[in-house]
Amino acid sequence: MASPRAEPADARIPPRPGGFEPWRWAVPLLMALSLANYVNRVSMATAGDARVMAQYGFSPTRMGTVYSALLFAYTLFMIPGGLVIDRFGPRVALAAVGFGSAAFVALTGVVGLTVHQPARVLTALLLVRGMIGVFSAPLYPAAAAAVGAWVPPGGRSRANGLVNGAALIGVAATPL
Repeated sequence: MASPRAEPADARIPPRPGGFEPWRWAVPLLMALSLANYVNRVSMATAGDARVMAQYGFSPTRMGTVYSALLFAYTLFMIPGGLVIDRFGPRVALAAVGFGSAAFVALTGVVGLTVHQPARVLTALLLVRGMIGVFSAPLYPAAAAAVGAWVPPGGRSRANGLVNGAALIGVAATPL
């Protein structure tokens, strides 16, 4: 006699009191965070060639180092970011992504206002852009975990597609 097929634990999300469904607000917030994250990533490349290189006399190689600082830190901190998600949950990780990225994006502008020697500007930009990479690393794994926890099974692929699609809108919108 075959045993009845067991449903996965998350196949039926219990209804919330008062009809509250977190995925109705979570997906647009994840989309906004994804869009803002990609605007932050691409903004230095957009402004770097036109303004930063000219103002501080950076060579294309030095500017490429600034661009790479974010990606290097992003890659290096993917696993620690995943550990943060596993330990504290996607909500805490996403809050850290949002607030941390916002703080270091603001510091990118502060570098240009407070530091004037090219060597110090380069060092400050490497540090600030690297920290943006650190805080951006857990974004997509945390967003996928949040979608998995908050969105009903039938809508998860659409929700993940919307979050990733918002990143592409951010890339396209940044040069404007």
